[in-house]
Amino acid sequence: MRASSMGIYGDSFACCHEESKHFAWYNLLAEKLNTTVYNYEKNTNDTYGYPASSTFFSYKKFIENNDKHEYNVFVASGAGKYTKFVDLFKEGHQPISGINSLEWYINDPDLIPGAKEQLERIRSWFLVNDEEYMDTAQELMLQDIDRKAEKNLIILAGDINEAFCPKRKQNSCVDFGLWDLATLMHKEMGVTPKTQKHTLNEKRDKISCHLSEPTNHMLADLLYNHIKTGEKITLPETIPHNHTWEYYYEIT
Repeated sequence: MRASSMGIYGDSFACCHEESKHFAWYNLLAEKLNTTVYNYEKNTNDTYGYPASSTFFSYKKFIENNDKHEYNVFVASGAGKYTKFVDLFKEGHQPISGINSLEWYINDPDLIPGAKEQLERIRSWFLVNDEEYMDTAQELMLQDIDRKAEKNLIILAGDINEAFCPKRKQNSCVDFGLWDLATLMHKEMGVTPKTQKHTLNEKRDKISCHLSEPTNHMLADLLYNHIKTGEKITLPETIPHNHTWEYYYEIT
């Protein structure tokens, strides 16, 4: 075991492209705390995050690895995500984050045989699953995380309204979701409703964890301040940017 390390768990807010790894919020935070982000399953300086994955996926990673780290940061995703990975392409299995991503996958010409039929069955699951049950299971997992790592633990949310129950939202150390931070970032970049009609494709060297470099620095500063002072983390009023959205995205 390393002398000091940080475990990071979650979906695409908890992992990044290699080109922008140096300004990912978790690496900036680790540097401030004089530690390193580490993945003991891969034995690399990496997170346990996986794009589009469910809270259940991240919860299992946390249970297996949290006691190896001095610090743990868990990003809870929406409670309604499909919990299993699905074999869709020759390259390997994929998570299904919601009905919209399922509809995108189902029309892909590169699906392997049988994948479309499997997606049809999963579509039925999304249409009939019990939201109250999913919300309750999500909260029970987060409560277990609270118990297992009381010290040096922060639980964040991608979408705070989908990831946290009302009581958790009220008592959380952070009062916003990471999508709220991204929305503020877009406003600062000059993204308009007209711009949003297009698909904004992130430039791999300009965006990390869906956030720009100034926004990643802002998030790391907020988390560090909470760890050191215990102060509640609130959404900043502004995130100064020297560039407009065209610097960070390409459109299709």
